[in-house]
Amino acid sequence: MGGGTKTHGEACMMATVIPLLLTFVVTNPFVGEPVTIKTGYGFTEGPTWTGTQFVFCDMANDTVLAWKPGDAEPKEIRKPSGKAVGSASDGKGMVFQVDTTHRQIVSWKESAPSEAKVLANSYDGKKLGGMNDLALHSNGSVYVTHANWFVSPDSLEFEHSGVIRVDQKGKVSLLTPGLSRPNGIAFHKNRAYVTEYSAGRIMSFEIGKDGAQTDEATLFADLNALAKEKGIDGQGGADGIRCDRDGNIFSTGPGGIWALSPKGSYLGHLPFRGTNIALGGKDGKTMLITTGRGVAWVALK
Repeated sequence: MGGGTKTHGEACMMATVIPLLLTFVVTNPFVGEPVTIKTGYGFTEGPTWTGTQFVFCDMANDTVLAWKPGDAEPKEIRKPSGKAVGSASDGKGMVFQVDTTHRQIVSWKESAPSEAKVLANSYDGKKLGGMNDLALHSNGSVYVTHANWFVSPDSLEFEHSGVIRVDQKGKVSLLTPGLSRPNGIAFHKNRAYVTEYSAGRIMSFEIGKDGAQTDEATLFADLNALAKEKGIDGQGGADGIRCDRDGNIFSTGPGGIWALSPKGSYLGHLPFRGTNIALGGKDGKTMLITTGRGVAWVALK
């Protein structure tokens, strides 16, 4: 556009467009493009930040690996892993995982990853079903998505498509029955967020001081509807989910990774397909992305 005085129409257009662009630049949390760390794995999933390193699973190869920002590539730290698929950490050296081979929840120390302890493997005398991901709450309980993942439907000993809670004594209780293919789970304070994979939705509910569910699970965000609204194309179910320190929500979904505010407002979209994500690094501004056949990272603002 040439120099000179802008017409009234041009001025109005600039006044309208510029604030919209500035809003996107300020709120979009992703910085630059994802950087591939390594590919060639069987099926990567379940990343978590332990306080010193990222841990993630190669479920197909029955292996758990670790990667520190700045390292050339991940290193194998646990094999066999029970074909682990979900991970969480207390930030004090203890890692919790879903063991899909034996349909149980286990924990192990970073200093001794081969020495796993079984936290729970049954409910009311019946073997746990197909679990996927898990999150650790500050009350010490582990919350796990539970449906028919990675198991034969004929092998299920009870029906529960929702979340299970494993308290510090190993007691299992059932929460949020009736969720549709619950997959990822994350907490911000006492608010839980659970992804419904095929439906592309994020559901939410509250946890009380005693660790029990205090309200009904309600719809927080419909990522399929949001993708249509924003004109974002691409495949992908609502899978891995994490919250940052400010309560913003990051979730895999249609066409890549979504960022939402604590109120569900759209913050940004990264057009990069992933199976799961974890937030970490020294400042909490590094996102590790498992991609199925590989692992990558991207910086956050």
